Amino acid sequence: MKPKGDLSEVPFSFLLFQLWQSRSTGILRVEEDLDKSFYFQEGEIALAESRFQKEYFFDYLGGKDGIDPLRLKNIREKATEKTFPPVRTLIEGEAVRPDRLWVELKEFLLDEISQVFDWGKGQYSFDKETTVDLSDILLTVPALEVIQYGCRKMKNFEIIYAQLPEKNESFHLITDIAKTVRLQPEEHYILRSMKGQANLLSLYKRSALGEKETQKIFFLLLSLGFIQKDHPVIQPRRPLSGETEDLRKILSDLNEKSSYIFKYMSKEIGPVSQNVLKKSLDDIRDHLSPVFKEVHFDANGRFDDKKIWERAALASQPYKQVDIQGDMNEILAAEVLAIKSTLGDEHETQLIESLEKL
Repeated sequence: MKPKGDLSEVPFSFLLFQLWQSRSTGILRVEEDLDKSFYFQEGEIALAESRFQKEYFFDYLGGKDGIDPLRLKNIREKATEKTFPPVRTLIEGEAVRPDRLWVELKEFLLDEISQVFDWGKGQYSFDKETTVDLSDILLTVPALEVIQYGCRKMKNFEIIYAQLPEKNESFHLITDIAKTVRLQPEEHYILRSMKGQANLLSLYKRSALGEKETQKIFFLLLSLGFIQKDHPVIQPRRPLSGETEDLRKILSDLNEKSSYIFKYMSKEIGPVSQNVLKKSLDDIRDHLSPVFKEVHFDANGRFDDKKIWERAALASQPYKQVDIQGDMNEILAAEVLAIKSTLGDEHETQLIESLEKL
């Protein structure tokens, strides 16, 4: 990771993953309206007794059940003196048992760091030269656990939306990370649902959690390194240039690629390919603009240009190239997904490479 940067460019959860991945040791500073600093020891977040904010920790303990407030107040006054370490003072004063205290220390650290996950802007810097003595470290929390905790509590969906791939953009899973992460049941569900899905559009349709919760878990899995975003499945042949772009050229491009996909699948599985591709189109029809909702491809995998133009002319609003381009990408992505689901990953890769050359 870069030693300095802006959180508007790199989400905090991504920074933590990079520091975990590189097993970094040092201090991470983040500055927005507040300034916060977190120590790292070989990729884990460390809580050092001499560095953590004891006043905030006493405030935190004051709201916990089972802790005598009067005894806590007396210990707090005593712990303000430098000669009385707060943790030792709490234990010797019998305010908190050691096992309970370490649980509270961990939760305090997690709550402190989780606040930064919702920061959409602010500067960050990482200093490898500033470290803490190992004897000063009270506990460490694996960065992956911190990422899970922080992402689950996130409320700033603008950060999440900014990192999601386009609905028709493909992604693939990286399963090696699964050995080091304990997911919750609903996160396992989304992870399983992503297998065999070519893009977010197909995942949204399949997910029982609804689009918003699916997006939040997708972001968590993205932050944990489970997901790698690819380039869009189908790139436009050339960039659009506003009103002057020839819409017929886009439709011609759609027909050329759709016909190629149809021929590719027919060669592999024969006549049943028409039913498979028809189902892929039916599955996304509700997401298409009115121009494409009632359109079907012919026996060669091509769409009727004339019918598309007739529907565009009768539509209650003008349909420009961006509308038809978006529909084209969704249709082709669905057909590519049908290839992957029916024939496997190798065929999908080979098909995409061929389509990009057309």
